[in-house]
Amino acid sequence: MKAIKTIKAFIPYAINDELWAWCRKAVRSPDAARKVVDLFIAKDPDDHEWNSMGLVEPMAGEALVHDLDGAAYMLMYQIAERKLPASVRDEKIHERYKELSEREGRPLNKKEFAQLKEDVESQLLPQAFIVRKFIPVLVTKDTLLVCTSSASQCEKILAKLVRLCEVRKVKLEINGGNYAMSPGALLGQIARDGNVYSGDDDELYAGKSAKFKGEDKRTITVKDRDLLSDEIAKITNDTTYAVTELRMRLEINGGDPVSEFTLSDKMIFKAFKLTDVSLAGIGNDTDDLHATYWLLAKEMLRALAAVVSALGEGDEHAKPAAGDDDEL
Repeated sequence: MKAIKTIKAFIPYAINDELWAWCRKAVRSPDAARKVVDLFIAKDPDDHEWNSMGLVEPMAGEALVHDLDGAAYMLMYQIAERKLPASVRDEKIHERYKELSEREGRPLNKKEFAQLKEDVESQLLPQAFIVRKFIPVLVTKDTLLVCTSSASQCEKILAKLVRLCEVRKVKLEINGGNYAMSPGALLGQIARDGNVYSGDDDELYAGKSAKFKGEDKRTITVKDRDLLSDEIAKITNDTTYAVTELRMRLEINGGDPVSEFTLSDKMIFKAFKLTDVSLAGIGNDTDDLHATYWLLAKEMLRALAAVVSALGEGDEHAKPAAGDDDEL
């Protein structure tokens, strides 16, 4: 497995503590946990499969559940997909299309072409090469971070987690569901005002990029611009446009920047970056990776907690863990 040296995206969920409790047991009894998850271990797709998904060790040679010293428990999912070179596939499709259309004496319709494409891909499947992608999952008592920006991949992993832990009562609710304002409304407020106080001396500041979507479905992308300038303010103050993505930074203690990220109105964090820490040159040894994952987990949870606080927490919603004193 190729080591993942940074995490750049995550989708947060509020959960109860059953998944966390399972992870704790797995850390305390790794051999027993491995027996339970034998059916969920990652493997390459069979000859008749295009893709597969399963667990791998977050650290090579270590347990399947890794304890990040109280910051979170970490699991790692591998997605293995078979890929065909486009030129090989397209050439074969062209040959088959020409053959069938000449035989029928007419062009193929959409349904026939779709079936032809499926048949060709199935025929070439054994020749496809395998591409592997690794997605970390971070678990605390009340928060789950699936470290991808793909909602479809996230849903597949959530389904796997419920089956893995045999937990039928895990509450998986995307953050942003029970708050005083929606994530989109928060993005709009920060874009217009420049910043928002989120409590405990934490402030979220607007960056220099954003995406807007109008009622007419028109999209405007702004990059490297001052969002408070008169030109951009015309868009942010236009009620026919909504902010769908906003680059922002988190500052603590009255002005110390700690992280930058892009937040979407779907509560997806992307392009996450530590402001004053460089991860360049991180090695592949376990100690370096452990320290990197620990730091990223702490700061990602801190950023999430700041956003949740700014949204205005509802009575029934669990607050994500954050802060230097939090332990599992």
